Amino acid sequence: MAWNRNSLKGLSERRSTKSRSNKSPTDGDMEENIGKIATLKPKDWKKVSVKHREKLELLSKSWSIGNLIANPELITVISNNGVCFKKEFSIGKGSSGTDVYVCLGSDGIERAIKRLPKVLCNLLKNERDILRSRNAVASPRVVNYWFYDDTSSPNHAYMILNLYEQNLEEFVKEEDKKITESRARKMIRQVLEGLKALHSREPRILHRDLKPTNILVDVNGDLVLSDFGIGRFFPGP
Repeated sequence: MAWNRNSLKGLSERRSTKSRSNKSPTDGDMEENIGKIATLKPKDWKKVSVKHREKLELLSKSWSIGNLIANPELITVISNNGVCFKKEFSIGKGSSGTDVYVCLGSDGIERAIKRLPKVLCNLLKNERDILRSRNAVASPRVVNYWFYDDTSSPNHAYMILNLYEQNLEEFVKEEDKKITESRARKMIRQVLEGLKALHSREPRILHRDLKPTNILVDVNGDLVLSDFGIGRFFPGP
């Protein structure tokens, strides 16, 4: 939906205690912010995820002028990615107070956003540095990093990553006996490929927390290593 100022006239009308002539600068700023958020909604959503489709559909539906007028804080935009920090959009929780939510980029790409209390942002900074290193970037077996932000909120830091379907622990419980020997061999090989990439050249990367919940499965069933918060470079600085 294209946005213009006429689209937002209801915002002032809902405030019965204020007339249009008395509209404060804050009201104008809010209208402008709502307009910016609304125009960032992707017009060409590239639908890929199966397991998170329902959450993404709800996010897209929530990202409308009407909903933003009723609740201006419903959608938060971080680096042109829209997210709603409500429990119905959560797809995971980690240690140290980490929450993970679905988000949609203005480019139509589905992504995930990790939110961590700012007092622990060094974990995300460490993960960011590892994921931007050449060993991680060069490997399809390592989670894909997009953006880090610790300035948008006084209370939280954020990291935007590719969206994956589930972790390996969830996948194994769900598939159970349907996992064939050849499939199991492929899964093991992909994990080893990820580790080989991390260790392939200086500075090598030590994951230090490798477990099924820190291995993610994409929509094609391929595995990637994730959650490098306590990882380190070796040799270190």
